[in-house]
Amino acid sequence: MEPTLQEFHRILKPSGRLAIVRNNWNKEDGFTQENSNLMKQISKLHPLAKKKRHVSITSLEESPHFINFRHSVFAHRQELDLSGLIGRIMSSSSVPNKGYEREEITKNLKILYERWVDKKGLVYFVYRTDLYLAEPRVIITSNQF
Repeated sequence: MEPTLQEFHRILKPSGRLAIVRNNWNKEDGFTQENSNLMKQISKLHPLAKKKRHVSITSLEESPHFINFRHSVFAHRQELDLSGLIGRIMSSSSVPNKGYEREEITKNLKILYERWVDKKGLVYFVYRTDLYLAEPRVIITSNQF
């Protein structure tokens, strides 16, 4: 991650801010947990499933290129009708593009939707959003005087 942080530092103006946002499913919510379990089953079918999805934020906290590191947490939810739910899940890189598995996923999503749909015809993904902010360390060189 250090080469990435160096590049962020290079392109940021001294008054700029680096923001990294991560949306994580809140698995304390029943619908979100069931969907997460379904996605784990789906991703076992996909070669990208073995890749690590999240990079540790520790390197930003420890980077010599950034100061005033801050971390905030927010809760929010995404409202979806059936077509939105299917579209949201099918847009995931771990979902097969075609074939029997895709049909099974659609069938399972319809079952999940029917179990959790509310009176407005919606289901809700509940998220925990982590916001990481940092400022570029301004390095004054001798030729700036």
